[in-house]
Amino acid sequence: DAYAVVQGIAMHAWDNEQDFTQLARADAQVTQSLSSAQLDEVFDLDATVAHLDSTIDRLHRIAPKEEAVHA
Repeated sequence: DAYAVVQGIAMHAWDNEQDFTQLARADAQVTQSLSSAQLDEVFDLDATVAHLDSTIDRLHRIAPKEEAVHA
């Protein structure tokens, strides 16, 4: 189960203060299922944040910033 594999890697990374990406790329179960190129896509930060500005703009439109309680 992919979820269990990723969860195990994530917990190991958290508990041992190690890099999740490096651990995932070194894991035999992961590399059996995903090529290096596919992992590059998964861990592509630019793709992850590509629409961040428009998402934040939409959030501001539906939930305008409130006035500070303490000025």
